[in-house]
Amino acid sequence: MVVGEIPIDVDVAVLGGGWAGTAAALAAAGRGKQVVLVDAHGPGGRSFQEIYGPLRALQAAVEPAWRLRAPPFTALHREPFQLDWTTLRGWVQASVQEQVRRLADQMEEAGVEWVHGRGSFAGERELRVESEHGLLRYHFERAVIATGARPDASALRAGKFLTPTDLLALETLPERLAIQGGDELSLELAVLCAKLGVQVTLHMPPGQTLLPGWELDAQEMLRDGLAGLDVTVVAGPPDETDAPTVITGPLAPAIDALGLDAVNVHTDPAGFIRVD
Repeated sequence: MVVGEIPIDVDVAVLGGGWAGTAAALAAAGRGKQVVLVDAHGPGGRSFQEIYGPLRALQAAVEPAWRLRAPPFTALHREPFQLDWTTLRGWVQASVQEQVRRLADQMEEAGVEWVHGRGSFAGERELRVESEHGLLRYHFERAVIATGARPDASALRAGKFLTPTDLLALETLPERLAIQGGDELSLELAVLCAKLGVQVTLHMPPGQTLLPGWELDAQEMLRDGLAGLDVTVVAGPPDETDAPTVITGPLAPAIDALGLDAVNVHTDPAGFIRVD
C-alpha cells in the first residue's frame, strides 16, 4: 500500500500549531473527538518557537538581572552588571525546546495526532499533508484554520529590516535599534532590548498612540516607564541611516497554498478569511 492511498478518518483537522490551533486541538480531544493537528514547525508553531517562546524566556532571565543594577544590589558587584548574550541565547534555546517537549507530551496524552508537515485542502472534507513520511490524506468532519499571520513583506520599504524572529536570533545585539510600531510586541521588544543595553528608538506611525485603545493614564505611565529605560519615542518612520529596524506589522494572513477554494472559503481584498 502506498502512503496516502487510503484516507484516514478524523473528527477534527487543525491546520496550525500555535496557541490557537493547539488550544482548539486539545479542547476537541478533551470532548472525545479524534483530532489531527498539522504544522510545519512542530509543537507550539512558528510563533511560539521563534518569537513568543524566546521572548518570554528572555524576559524571565533579564528581569532579575536588571534589578541587580539598582540599589541596594549595586553594592554586590564592582563592575557594571552585564549579561552575556551568547550564553543567554543558549539558555533560551534550551528553555524553549523543553517547553516544546512538554507540549508534545501533553498532546500525546490527550490523544492528539501531531503531524509535522504542510497541509492543504483537496476537497470539501479532505486534507492532504506533505509530511516527513510522505503524502498523507485525511477525511474530516470539521476543520480549524489557525495558521496565524506574518509581517507583510510587501509593506516594507527599502532598507535593512528585521522581523521579531530575526532580532531574537541575532548572534550579536546591535548598539542601536529602531523599532517601528506601538503595539504590544513592539513595546515588549523595546523594553527587553533596552534592559540588555541597546539604545532603542520607538517609531510610532503618524497619529498613532502607544497601545491604541488603552486608557490615557495607562499610556502616560507607559511613556514614563520607557523614558526611565532611555527608550526614545518619536513620530514617523525611521530614517534611512537608522539601522537596523525591527518591523512587527502590518501582518498578512499565512493562508497561501491552503487550497481554500476546495472548501468554499473565501478571502477579502486584504487577504483575510471572510467569516459569517
